[in-house]
Amino acid sequence: MTGVPFGPTDIISGDQIWIDNPYMHKMAPIERRGKKVDPTDGERGSNVFYLGDGIIVAIYKRIAAPLSDYRKSMLNWNTVVDWEKQHPNERRRVIADFGVRRVRRLVAPEVFFEKVTERQ
Repeated sequence: MTGVPFGPTDIISGDQIWIDNPYMHKMAPIERRGKKVDPTDGERGSNVFYLGDGIIVAIYKRIAAPLSDYRKSMLNWNTVVDWEKQHPNERRRVIADFGVRRVRRLVAPEVFFEKVTERQ
């Protein structure tokens, strides 16, 4: 499922969710440590698994944390901080900017085979 930000009632335990970093779309190449770099490298968004009760587990960090805390931590990503430095007169970044934009849901094997059988 893809689209507008998904809310807590749209996500169930086991879902893989994508939290979008809207600032990466706004960034032009920047100079970091003396050379031009793509500011979005590795910061397009974040794939995590939803465990339930507002808790997620980050794939690469291998930590469980509240979804709200994880979204708050995205405020400190390089692309977000750099964008704010380059646009001091723009609205300040907020946690709500980082919405769940995609959800992948596992399908139970019996449901999968039922659907395959229906198509034959």
